Amino acid sequence: MRNKKWFASMTLAAVLAAGMTTTAFADWSKNNDRWYYYNDANGQMVKNDWVQDEGKWYYMDANGVLLMNQMIDDIYYVNENGVMVKEAWVLLRDRWSNEYGWRYFGSNGKAYTDGWKEISGSKYHFTDSVMDTGWFHTDNSTYYLGSSGAMKTGWRKLQAEDEDWGEFWYYFNANGRMEAGGEKKIDGETYLFDGDGKMLTGWVNPSDYTSSDQDNLSTYNVNSLRFYGSGGARAEDWKQKSTPNGEDEGWFYFKAGRAYTTNNGTTKVGKYGMAKIKGETYCFDEQGLMVTGLLELEDGKKFYFEPSSGKMLTGRVVVNDDEHDNEVFYFTTSGALGNKGDGFTGIKSGALYEDGNLVTAEEGMRYQKVKVDGKEYVVNEKGTVKTGGTVKDADGVQYRIEKNSDGSYKITVTE
Repeated sequence: MRNKKWFASMTLAAVLAAGMTTTAFADWSKNNDRWYYYNDANGQMVKNDWVQDEGKWYYMDANGVLLMNQMIDDIYYVNENGVMVKEAWVLLRDRWSNEYGWRYFGSNGKAYTDGWKEISGSKYHFTDSVMDTGWFHTDNSTYYLGSSGAMKTGWRKLQAEDEDWGEFWYYFNANGRMEAGGEKKIDGETYLFDGDGKMLTGWVNPSDYTSSDQDNLSTYNVNSLRFYGSGGARAEDWKQKSTPNGEDEGWFYFKAGRAYTTNNGTTKVGKYGMAKIKGETYCFDEQGLMVTGLLELEDGKKFYFEPSSGKMLTGRVVVNDDEHDNEVFYFTTSGALGNKGDGFTGIKSGALYEDGNLVTAEEGMRYQKVKVDGKEYVVNEKGTVKTGGTVKDADGVQYRIEKNSDGSYKITVTE
């Protein structure tokens, strides 16, 4: 059944493709749809060995039959024409697990074994010669290989390994390792990842990775928390947010994710904290909320923070809110943090103030004698201090005002 002259120029692959059922060419022979190969040197049938023909490799089994569509020694693979596969992917079913998996056969025909391999510019990992997919753990590191097996890098929104958790953002560095268990600076912004690699947002307790956005925040103490925006970036500068317990909303000032509060980043003044930010003074309460409007402390000190901006105002200020109808105040313009801006007591620009409030004669009185800080003054309805001479109030009482050498005034009723 041998014929080396017929079809001498044809390869076995061509014969197979043509569906030949007659005598083969060269050293090949076909019998009952099975191919055999005979050695030119001694005419013996080749068994349990490889045969090379026109640059292609074929494997003959123990009976000398050409094998097709199967693994050889769990290392090589021959295709439907019996040709050894090289530099190609093949989807095969494992004979032990009966599961399908992708294998890659290199330039020498051998399947890639355990470990990382770069193929066509992408990295893949193999276990028992089978390409790994999805979440993958090795060497105390976590990777994500997706359904294609190609190692992923950069930001990825993925279903958590425990699918009950839902989808989260993860970050994989240039080496494919997932960031987990701490902060990481990425493209100029700082992000926080829990021990499972999930990017955290909202108010976060870094000690246990609980967060307001996951509804498992372990503490509402803002001094123990950091804030990360909806995109994951750590909060810096001014942000309008809700408090950790969600009960209030307002402006916060963040530095490295921590909010300024009475006990963080500020000078404590009573139960509040004050801080100078970009040349302006602001006030924060215990929750970190920026304070606005007129603030009166337990010790009687008064400060005023502009409602629209939160900036401390000094000097002469007209306050108009639910409790004050165009009332005039004067706040000190110098001093250390916590003292500057306090309500002024004394005469400023001819007007009299007590703890910041403008002191005036009662409406309709024209003039009135008042006592401020232990000293007597006569003021009119605009709060202007009479510094000398005589004046008469609406009741006809006449006052004589004389200025003493120490700057105080002697006030006597003349009729």
